[in-house]
Amino acid sequence: MSSSKILILHGDTFQVELERDKYIKNLRNKVNFEREIFFTKSSSFQWSNLLSENEDSLFPVPKILDLRIESPPLKDDSEYLVDLCMNISEEKYIVISISNIERLKTRAWFKSILNYGKEIELKKIWPNKKKEWIRNSAKNLGIDIDTNTLDVIFEKTQGNLLAAYQEIKMIKMMGKNSSKVFVENSSEFDIFNLCNSLVSEKIDLSIEIINNLKSQKGSEALIVWGIFRELERLSILKEDSQAKLNGPFDYLENLSRKSKKINFNDLDDLKKKTALLDRNFKKGQGNFWFDLENLIIEFCQPKFH
Repeated sequence: MSSSKILILHGDTFQVELERDKYIKNLRNKVNFEREIFFTKSSSFQWSNLLSENEDSLFPVPKILDLRIESPPLKDDSEYLVDLCMNISEEKYIVISISNIERLKTRAWFKSILNYGKEIELKKIWPNKKKEWIRNSAKNLGIDIDTNTLDVIFEKTQGNLLAAYQEIKMIKMMGKNSSKVFVENSSEFDIFNLCNSLVSEKIDLSIEIINNLKSQKGSEALIVWGIFRELERLSILKEDSQAKLNGPFDYLENLSRKSKKINFNDLDDLKKKTALLDRNFKKGQGNFWFDLENLIIEFCQPKFH
């Protein structure tokens, strides 16, 4: 018999984690539940430990069992899991989140626990649906974002949904008119997007970003700093391909690929031209935005020059 006290989540890892946290937060807003997390990959975890969760207590306490399954249980171990679901006590809720298990729906233990809980399968969000997901997530948090704000969030996070969700929560925390403030203060985010598009060799996107930055007063110094930083990072990776750098995974992959393609002569030439761009800007000489566009084209595709 299915229980409303057992939730079984599986599918896209990011969405599983997000849905699990939302569900547990909603439960704890209603009742002051204790929460115990079980990581099945932990060296200290034993499936037999679940037996104690079904033992009667003289002083039962409302409790959420947060069970995170990242590898399939053996046959004997799966019996502990099924027993836990079958004999759940009145004061407890169970949230089972399953990730990275192949052929999940064909496994006997999974079919068994479905008899006792509510199943939610969370499908992968494809690139062409990511903006729609961001907008819907904002609505779920009570935020109505316009197209401009949506574009800024998407560009800033480069389609990373976890990062996008964090930005939405930040807008909510900022309060009234926060979307407008968020867009107006997005120059630092545009600098990151510019750097990422440069190392990804996306000329059109890079030029689109600098056109947006033109309208943001004082962005010139940030742009020069950002380009210098990427050139230095590329130099570090040229010297040591295993060097540890900080940044989002997609960005670091792009940086690594770029470092393997660009040569030391091109790097030195780009550093000199960036320094000249900086010097001319500080002296009020030259056309900063025109020279910057040429520099960006050369950064993305040195063969053009």
